[in-house]
Amino acid sequence: MHMGGELVGVVFWVAIFGIVAVEVWGRRSAERERQQTLRSAIERGQQLDPAMLEKILAGQTRSRGSPYGLLIAGVIVLFAGAGLALLGVVVGADDADAFKGMVGSAGLIGMVGLGLCVAYALKRRLERQAGTALPPSDPAA
Repeated sequence: MHMGGELVGVVFWVAIFGIVAVEVWGRRSAERERQQTLRSAIERGQQLDPAMLEKILAGQTRSRGSPYGLLIAGVIVLFAGAGLALLGVVVGADDADAFKGMVGSAGLIGMVGLGLCVAYALKRRLERQAGTALPPSDPAA
């Protein structure tokens, strides 16, 4: 096995870890900022009316998300899988083991993307059945 192939795997997982770490750090920073805002207001003796509290704490509650996030993520991940498969074909011209590994990984990633697209379709169907579907003016409706 070539050292370059091992390095690609390490870089991939380090990048994934970095992306997740930045997201977690960002959420924690936002939460700390909200708490600090509340503390400052209380220490200054400000009256916190319900509207102000709701505005400050708005980021804490998760809203019922749009299914479009699933569709967008699914399409992106599907294309990432296709790109990985193409990379496997290019790299695999010299190394059959690399081809198998890259195409296998591309298949896994592609199936995750397909799963996200199916989840989008299922969520849309359930919303329609529950009567909470997106308005017809929506281009994806």
